[in-house]
Amino acid sequence: MSIRLTIQSDVGVLEINRPERRNALSHEEWHDLRRMARSLGQRTDLRAVIVHGVGGHFCAGMDLKPDNPISARLIQSVMEHSTVISRDIILELKACLREVSELPVPVVAAIEGACVGGGMELALCADLRIAATDAVFRLPETRIGMIPDLGGTAKLTRLVGPGRATDLVLSGRKLLGEDALVWGLAERTCAPGTALETALAWVDEMRLGGPKATRLALNVIRTTARRDQHKDLRHETALGARAIASGEAMIGVAAFAAKTDPDWT
Repeated sequence: MSIRLTIQSDVGVLEINRPERRNALSHEEWHDLRRMARSLGQRTDLRAVIVHGVGGHFCAGMDLKPDNPISARLIQSVMEHSTVISRDIILELKACLREVSELPVPVVAAIEGACVGGGMELALCADLRIAATDAVFRLPETRIGMIPDLGGTAKLTRLVGPGRATDLVLSGRKLLGEDALVWGLAERTCAPGTALETALAWVDEMRLGGPKATRLALNVIRTTARRDQHKDLRHETALGARAIASGEAMIGVAAFAAKTDPDWT
């Protein structure tokens, strides 16, 4: 199984284990993530949940290889210019991420290596992010004719401000771990290879607070920070569906596979 769940004392650890593809997520992994997050949400004995990836990478985002069933649906959306199909894909994947973001305990993303596309949007679901100095944050979607439609536009803008969000989303450039700390995209940094260990130590600090008080305080923080976010995410979904169905995604993905720059003309 490519998504593994372990319980370390009173901490749930969600581990992406697909190192041969830099932990990119196919249809199966997205839904395993949702199912395991849901099972964690039903527990009353947890103090925190940590999300991380094995093999030196957090998550390289959506697996765009042909063997991912989602790829076939994306192609169908483009060929039929169907915003219905593309919207259904976006909503399905957002529902998977929502299970993580709505866990009743603090969620910490322990990030090393690639944190790209849908992987960065997974990290944005966390309450706290710790980035190794070798972490690479990137939202390359516009370079393949799409937008970061799983929270990458709406959530990132709220977190780092519209100017910095515009920079990352429209340029598709890389942001390293130390810069992510300066930008407010990460709350702490650590040495490469120590993200999980450092996240577990961070959770130890949170254990000093009362379990009920922690959950209640977290509820207030999330409610305040996410006010009107659902409206923003609905808008993002609608425009993300239009971007996919426009046909640019076919050009962009083909160029990505060929490792060339897309010809938008």
